[in-house]
Amino acid sequence: MDIGFARDRHIDRHKGLVRLPYPARRVVEKERPTLPYDDLFDTPGTSVTYVVEGDKFPPHPERDLLWFLLTYARLEEWQRDVLQIIREESYYFYPQFLTKIMNEGWASYWHAELFHQYGGVSPDEMIEFARLHASVVNPGGRFSINPYYLGYSILVDIEKRWDQLHAEGKSPLTGRQKLFEVRQTEDDISFLRNYLTTELVDKLNLFAYGSSNAQPPRSNASQRREIVITSRERDAVVEALLRPRYNYGVPHIAVKDVVKNELYLDHVDRASSFLDRRYAKETLVYIAELWKHPVHVCTYDEQGQEVDLMASP
Repeated sequence: MDIGFARDRHIDRHKGLVRLPYPARRVVEKERPTLPYDDLFDTPGTSVTYVVEGDKFPPHPERDLLWFLLTYARLEEWQRDVLQIIREESYYFYPQFLTKIMNEGWASYWHAELFHQYGGVSPDEMIEFARLHASVVNPGGRFSINPYYLGYSILVDIEKRWDQLHAEGKSPLTGRQKLFEVRQTEDDISFLRNYLTTELVDKLNLFAYGSSNAQPPRSNASQRREIVITSRERDAVVEALLRPRYNYGVPHIAVKDVVKNELYLDHVDRASSFLDRRYAKETLVYIAELWKHPVHVCTYDEQGQEVDLMASP
């Protein structure tokens, strides 16, 4: 289970949960049909070519590491069962990961709305509700933001703006109707891009931050780095909020090649993300334990130079 959970987010959501193995190696005969004006170029009317398919393994960079190991590593049946359960769970939780801000904002919104609509509330109960609600939707820490707070603030702002637009005859939807439309059609990425306004960024005092150095921060860098506010612009803030939501929140790692049974992985987004050496090496050891042969990953070091990390079983 430790081995599986170390890479449970390295799935390919575009290919889905159920997949067939790669096609076997075969030679395919392809016929080139007659094209107009072939006679002008002295091109034969029909030609036959032979193409080898399945000659490369894997045939394309493979993002679903769990599927690859389940399908091609020499595992015992109980090991395969455990990894398959973890993989299925990862696919199940992916939509929830992608709607975390909306889900928690939606829960906070209705928590407050239902309480306010209930008429038999005593002053003590109202104070207790206010204390509880404030603790849930507090802004968060200095360098993080509470998703309950962010989602709730955006939803309240949407309702207010659309109620005004509806009253002015500029929108057929009331604020409440617009909330249900947003809830039905958006995920966190489109939700923030479409509805986190410049005015709301200013009101919530949001900002993007990073290292004062030109190079992106590296977890193992010996050089001392200062964290500074890099931007208060709305687009920069939105992208900073969305960055941890791409690719299930993990670096993009793909199976690139298998050479003499050695497994070669590629850190695809190594120019913009950094592999923590401690976790990377431990994870490589886990993969090697399943693959039963050396495993490599190509990434960048602290100076931005290409480096090969390797682990053996």
